[in-house]
Amino acid sequence: MARYEWWRGHEAKLLERYAPVRNIDIASSVGVISTEVATSTNLKETQEALGKFCRSIGAEMAVCLRTFDKGDKIENMPCVAYKMEAYTSSYIDSHMVYNDAISFACRHQVLPIPYGLSRQYNDITPEERKHIDFRESWGMKLGMLVPFHGQNSYGILCLKFLDTEADFLARLPVLSGQVQIFGTGLHDAMRRFSPIFNKVTNDDYGNIRLTNRETECLLWAAAGKTGWETSCILGVSRDTVVFHIENAKKKLRSKTLPQAVARAIVLGLLNI
Repeated sequence: MARYEWWRGHEAKLLERYAPVRNIDIASSVGVISTEVATSTNLKETQEALGKFCRSIGAEMAVCLRTFDKGDKIENMPCVAYKMEAYTSSYIDSHMVYNDAISFACRHQVLPIPYGLSRQYNDITPEERKHIDFRESWGMKLGMLVPFHGQNSYGILCLKFLDTEADFLARLPVLSGQVQIFGTGLHDAMRRFSPIFNKVTNDDYGNIRLTNRETECLLWAAAGKTGWETSCILGVSRDTVVFHIENAKKKLRSKTLPQAVARAIVLGLLNI
């Protein structure tokens, strides 16, 4: 019982330490999904689009990885990397992908999670220290992770930045929106091209039909309008706007509004 209580307390500390970014600036994220990702026909084109995206936001390197149960080999873990191939191979081969604190946080969050912040080094366990030392030995001192939870798929987009912590925190709201929207398109592209990802086919998404009102609400959300502002524009109540957005999120199998907007753009349901 004492061990269980300790673990519950430790679990809560991890989730607090690696808390997600909630003040996401969606307005600055419109159009970030590149045409290359939305129209890519293979993983090589997807990788090239990831490189262009990283350069556009000042990210030094990035990788989008699909995680599996223990025992899976790296060749069975599809990933798209930009200057991070060696780190990714070492990370998976060391089995840290299964048990480090950040991976744990990603399994319990849907919003972007920064890493390398000063506050995250307080009161850490020896095991966490080992994971941090491993990450920093590869130069991964400051960056962001974005988890993606889809039907039969789970992935993480990891990015490294060379900003100072103060500059990184100042850019965080805009970066979070950009990365989450682009990452959703990237994650969908990986699922299209990987046999392991492709347990959910494009035909499943091809049947989605948004109502005119759902489309309008997503478009105004993509333009950075709040629920209240959208309600004023459309002449309806805020609750009505929330109702239509929630319906659209369910149809698009999305847990967050940026993810719904991104998926709708990728599927050609929104013309931005």
